[in-house]
Amino acid sequence: MMFNVKTIAVSIDEPTIISIDRIRQRRRSQSASRGGPAQVSRSEIVREALQAFVRGEQTRAREESDRAALRQTKDRLKKQLEALVADQAEP
Repeated sequence: MMFNVKTIAVSIDEPTIISIDRIRQRRRSQSASRGGPAQVSRSEIVREALQAFVRGEQTRAREESDRAALRQTKDRLKKQLEALVADQAEP
């Protein structure tokens, strides 16, 4: 699904370009063997990689937020448990 796309300039090293071109060639072959469109652009491959990266970063941010909430809850529960044990230990 294509949204409103913007053009940006990105510098990419030669080994990465070679890898992207190999992916393009493989996808072209796969698509052609299935009767699909033969064109796969570098932009499409880079866009997909960036989308996967962004999803991964968003997931990591949510997981870190969840871990922080769990740490706070754990600390609160630990204090409550210590207070309860202390109350029960008193004669």
